[in-house]
Amino acid sequence: MEDDYLKNLIKEVNILLSKNLFKDALQFATLNCIKNPKIQTSPFFHNILGLIHLNLKDWETSIKCFEKSIEIDRKFTPAYFNLGIAKYDLGDLKNSYEHFVKVIEFDKENKRAEENIIKILNCIDLDKKENSLTTANHELQKINLDIDFDKKISNEKIIEILNKSKSVISKFIP
Repeated sequence: MEDDYLKNLIKEVNILLSKNLFKDALQFATLNCIKNPKIQTSPFFHNILGLIHLNLKDWETSIKCFEKSIEIDRKFTPAYFNLGIAKYDLGDLKNSYEHFVKVIEFDKENKRAEENIIKILNCIDLDKKENSLTTANHELQKINLDIDFDKKISNEKIIEILNKSKSVISKFIP
């Protein structure tokens, strides 16, 4: 019975979120929490609550919700992923990176987390080389581009840079 209640709650909240009715979704979730306090023990509930606050641009509250979700279930990857998004939105790229890496630890095939890690690695250089993505990032940064930005870059030069990059990436990322 509890599982059905929670599934229906999350379904209804997702419908409201898809319609960009974020305040309605928050009100609906809050009322249901009052009606059935047991849902507060669900990582799914706290994760969806965090998503509502994230959409309302209330990052601090969303972070608390995602952290509560992880506190309930240490392997709940959606909360790690969403925590990475919230931290990214706040400009905390190193912590955002850490949360996306945590997602990869639990779900090695998570392409969305990998894409976000790559996006972050394009913005910052992490000191540690703990996985193939960060190692590839360090190696890519070592490539000498030898570009004169006052002149037009030739197609041959672009192809040369792409081939060097592809060679580095293929060594570290399958």
